[in-house]
Amino acid sequence: MTIPRILEGQISGKEAVIKGEEHHYATSVLRLKKGEEFLLRVGEKEYLIKVTSISNRELRGEINKEISLSKDLPVKISLAIGFPEKDAFTDVLFMATELGVQEFYPIITERVQHKIDKSKRYEKIIKEAIRASGRKIIPNLFKPQKLTEFIANLPENDLFFVFYEESPISLKQVLGEVSTDKPIKRILLFIGPEGGLERKEVELLKSVGAREASLGEVIFKVRTAVTSSLAIISHHFSNQ
Repeated sequence: MTIPRILEGQISGKEAVIKGEEHHYATSVLRLKKGEEFLLRVGEKEYLIKVTSISNRELRGEINKEISLSKDLPVKISLAIGFPEKDAFTDVLFMATELGVQEFYPIITERVQHKIDKSKRYEKIIKEAIRASGRKIIPNLFKPQKLTEFIANLPENDLFFVFYEESPISLKQVLGEVSTDKPIKRILLFIGPEGGLERKEVELLKSVGAREASLGEVIFKVRTAVTSSLAIISHHFSNQ
């Protein structure tokens, strides 16, 4: 049986205290009872907790032991994505979090047709993915911004890809050409919305250091493009 995971709480000596939203999750969703165990994430540490008491405002537990967190990828991955329709974006957040993305940048490009939803629902999706996967780092979700704003404040990176379905250069080929002289610690991916990026947008991203790449001759939906590219990159850098 999988031990449930709670992502926010306080540690005092050998005792853990859960309040607020995570208390609601623990009592109303997980329906934890006295004597049952759960995992509590505090910063980059995780503890196995046994419930000792539950009230309307807080849950208290005894720390049984500290748990070793699963290893993250040896590179930090940031994902910039042309904002897709709502359901596709929730899928992207969940799957990309499981695959190790640490930052999400929703971008408004020319072919973005969907209203930008600023709901806290997206933060909950990320938390659910962390609970399911056990990833060490909870990703940051930045506010939606225009492409020009993103370029003006480009995230720090050692390697920057922009995916373009008409590119003759495959992602595998680009990765094969990456120099190993300098360690790659930060990777930035840019994937367009449904309908793709305009050529001028690709050229603009290339002007600030992006390398153009494709996933082959087949044109993928956003969900598939995200998971495919992340799987390839994760496999490549996990075997360095």
